[in-house]
Amino acid sequence: MPSTGRGTRRRLWAGIVATVLVAAGVTTFWWKPWQSVVLPQSACWSALGPDDLRPLVGTNGTAVAYSGGGLETPMTAADPDMKDWCTVRWAGGPVLDVNVNTTPNGISKAEDQARGWRTLDFGPDAQGRFEDPNDILVVVLRCDYPLPADKADEPADPYVLINIDGDPKESQYSRTRVRQAYADIALKIARTAVTQYPCTNSVHLADKAPTVPPTTES
Repeated sequence: MPSTGRGTRRRLWAGIVATVLVAAGVTTFWWKPWQSVVLPQSACWSALGPDDLRPLVGTNGTAVAYSGGGLETPMTAADPDMKDWCTVRWAGGPVLDVNVNTTPNGISKAEDQARGWRTLDFGPDAQGRFEDPNDILVVVLRCDYPLPADKADEPADPYVLINIDGDPKESQYSRTRVRQAYADIALKIARTAVTQYPCTNSVHLADKAPTVPPTTES
């Protein structure tokens, strides 16, 4: 009759080997050393760094930042279609689009709520909204900026509008995490705009970006 001890040891070693192989398989699935994420060290008028962009991208690839101009030359009412912009592209498509321009009007909370948009608090002198279901975040702040000498006689729009959007589907994180990243980015862009325009009035912004409610869309 065969030894039961030897059979037990064989089954034990077989179980250990199987466990190791499964563990190795899981490690290989979740950790892929050949994958890497390369992010710009600076983006959007030096307002953003790698930590700001990381929630927007996937698990393997290179993000590249582009800018269409500086924030030091505000637009006026005579140039309504001109805006400053920056974008970050990943896998051939934009994961972040930022547009900054001036506007004659602030945000109407009543109008936004009537449209089903979420109102966000960016501080005493800045209003924000999140437009569902398109994942667009807008911040508007009052800014008394100096006009260029050649435009001093033209009417100036008294508000700065910051528009943030991208493509949450490209991210390795949840849509809720990406939406929160938009709010964090919007606050940093607002601080940069206040400084680089510059706004001659005191603009009081929140110390921390507001929490963006999770989307009700799938």
